Amino acid sequence: MNKITLSILSLLAAVVLLSCGGTKDADQIGDAQFCLDKLDAGATAADVNACLEKIEGMTSPGAEGLRCSGAFIREGFSSGKRFNDAFKAIDNGASGSSLATLMGIVTFSSMGNLPADFSNVGSAFDSCMKSGSKGATMIVSFSYLTMAMISYFDNNAPITTCTGNPCYDLETQTTDVANAAKLLELVDPSTGNADAIAAQTSIGAIIIASYNLSCTGSSANKDLCDVFQKAIDDAGGTGNPRRVTTGFLTTSFGY
Repeated sequence: MNKITLSILSLLAAVVLLSCGGTKDADQIGDAQFCLDKLDAGATAADVNACLEKIEGMTSPGAEGLRCSGAFIREGFSSGKRFNDAFKAIDNGASGSSLATLMGIVTFSSMGNLPADFSNVGSAFDSCMKSGSKGATMIVSFSYLTMAMISYFDNNAPITTCTGNPCYDLETQTTDVANAAKLLELVDPSTGNADAIAAQTSIGAIIIASYNLSCTGSSANKDLCDVFQKAIDDAGGTGNPRRVTTGFLTTSFGY
């Protein structure tokens, strides 16, 4: 198991335990935290959302941190099943140790349909960023950019059901012959394709925002930050999000 895999799994374990103390809204946040703590392995997305309703409208870093960790709990990471599934998939060598396979670990799929799951991961990214948590932001950024890539390919080869494990398989999407032309557009920094331009801009912005928050100071995760650092270096800096995306796809995936 490579270092990137271990980094993703260890940070995920920390994210679902994210603390949210030290705020003037401690009572409401404490109630929401207690509610989440009581949830068992069979808790549904609706159960998690009911707990988070206790902090509706609150915008403190503590409240955002709870929304951030709640998002991962909603996706099933608190029960350990997703961790076990991830380890099994990697140990069985389903697709080697490719980054595309590893990114499948952190896809959001609790809603069972791509538009809703993509919306959820976007909200989670926003909350994790606002919480200031470096580790949580790094992990959810991988979730977000993975779902952005899957959504891009879905425009060409729609995902009609969510039944796989992982639910949305980036490895399959990127190797699907039907998506070959779409992939070529996505890795082309000078493409004129509107869908590819939008995806490049979005993915690059995610990478840059996460890097700026998560990859400073001694607590930064070197293995994961290096993935983004290579993409940014390849782009000549953070000034061109589209070029950061193509750098990411080139340096990390070899496309």
